[in-house]
Amino acid sequence: MARQITCTNKKNNHSMTFTEDGFNPFLLASVSGIYDSHNEVEMEDNAIIDGATYQGSTIQKRNIVLSLLADPSTDDSFIYNQPVRDDLRVLFQRGIEGELIYTENGVSRKINYYTESITRAPKGSRLFTISLLCDNPKFTDTEEQRESIGNYNRLFEFDHEFPEEGEELESKSNDRSVNIINDTGIDGIGLTIIIETTFIVSNPEIYHLESDKYIKVGEGGSEATALVMEAGDILTITTGIGNKHIRLTRGGTTTEINSKLTDDSEFFQLINGENHISYDSDSGADSMSVTIKYATEYEGA
Repeated sequence: MARQITCTNKKNNHSMTFTEDGFNPFLLASVSGIYDSHNEVEMEDNAIIDGATYQGSTIQKRNIVLSLLADPSTDDSFIYNQPVRDDLRVLFQRGIEGELIYTENGVSRKINYYTESITRAPKGSRLFTISLLCDNPKFTDTEEQRESIGNYNRLFEFDHEFPEEGEELESKSNDRSVNIINDTGIDGIGLTIIIETTFIVSNPEIYHLESDKYIKVGEGGSEATALVMEAGDILTITTGIGNKHIRLTRGGTTTEINSKLTDDSEFFQLINGENHISYDSDSGADSMSVTIKYATEYEGA
């Protein structure tokens, strides 16, 4: 199946799709930097024994290069006229973050980028070269994964007949934990944790067993330090790198409440392997429902 790349400018939402099986108005002649993963490995030479000691490794920034071929059915002026050059420059703007979605064999993954260069085709050639740099070199799924804990389950479906003696319409799961398996070999996958309540909940807490870290919002009973969630409140916690926030939505108004985070709390992320995540609170935990969302990350497309 032909490969497909869709690039979108995140500021103006301008988007173009390039494929290997047709001109629209460009054909994807080649792409590099999609599958590669370059690691910077840190080792310290040993003083009195052979070899070295491994210190750690990081993935270097990713350079994706697109080679785009202009439609040969048009006259030569096509690739030299201003509208064509402007269309690419509207998409690939300096200093503006873009999103690239790569699709192959029915699997799509995305990555963010900044434009490094646009090389216009020389006289007599129809080739354009676009160089993109990705500060975060990891691809992610285009759709987030979702896990639910302690949520309510409907006990009937339409069409439905209600018995005269009445019946239970929904039930709440008693589970307070979930095990998320991350088998991509990547640590540090950020989470979006959404806590909803049907009654009063005091000082909710989310715990990650493998790292022995927890996120607790509010402590004690004073107005200054405690968080008392009311029925219908939504608490949203994000733990990604550069995206660590705690926000409370009440009555349609969302407020940042990072100041309510306890001193010993830590914004944990998914690690490679098993991730047992559970919830609790000082009171009212039975009224909590928790949804965990995350985008699986990959070292290559």
